[in-house]
Amino acid sequence: MIGPNGVGKSTLIRACSGTLRPIQGAVTIGGQDVHRLRVEDRAKLIAVVPQAVRLPESFSVFETC
Repeated sequence: MIGPNGVGKSTLIRACSGTLRPIQGAVTIGGQDVHRLRVEDRAKLIAVVPQAVRLPESFSVFETC
């Protein structure tokens, strides 16, 4: 997802992943409310890979894995 700062990208991801409950409405996946799913079942449907923090340039690829 790409967009300027402050437009709600992170909020949308948090709502879709179930870590943030919407004030109104519901987030559904396959017709199921994300917040009614067990954590284990939610994890089978949704994965979030956060943006990595920039590592020092002296790190090799091997050291970052």
